Amino acid sequence: MREDKPRPLPSPWLALFQLMITAGLVVGLVYGFLFVLQASTPREVTVPNIEGLDRAAAEILLRHAGLEGEITGHRPSDTIEKAKVILANPKPGRRVKKGRSISLLISDGSAWTNAPDIREMSERRARSVLQEKALYLGEVRYIYHLRLPKGFVVAQLPPAGTRLPENSQVQAVISKGPRPGTPTAAPEQGSEEKATPAPQQPAQTEADTGQ
Repeated sequence: MREDKPRPLPSPWLALFQLMITAGLVVGLVYGFLFVLQASTPREVTVPNIEGLDRAAAEILLRHAGLEGEITGHRPSDTIEKAKVILANPKPGRRVKKGRSISLLISDGSAWTNAPDIREMSERRARSVLQEKALYLGEVRYIYHLRLPKGFVVAQLPPAGTRLPENSQVQAVISKGPRPGTPTAAPEQGSEEKATPAPQQPAQTEADTGQ
């Protein structure tokens, strides 16, 4: 018996079949390329609101959002406490690529301070207290004083509580003790840093600018 051989497809059908296969391959390649491109492209995230937070908290929030914090500068601020974020760039709320570095401007705190009350303190103690406030003891004048022992601050300028720029000087009037020959009560024992209370301005004093 003679075997029947398969009849070849007509030419137009064969061309159409080949076209469909080719189209399917092209579509598959395009989708594959788009998938790989999307997977390799960093997605966008929102910059969290970190302004006003301390540096450590800001960096934690940034890492949680998939971002990095980079300190790019420091600046004094009267409104933002020391070591907290003044500005972030890009600004909070912006959409950025995941993994991007966010620039942080950190506060150095206020450049102003208040003059402490150094009256009735020893000169050594007064210098230490002023240094704690980023101030220093400037011009000093010595006078005889009936009540305050030698070396204690009688008065100061500017007065306590005055708002001053950091690294400003505070002038002081310091007691030389009573004038020789003036009868006074014996000072209390153990009073090294605080003297007998005195008024704001020296009372019953005899000015003497000599050392």
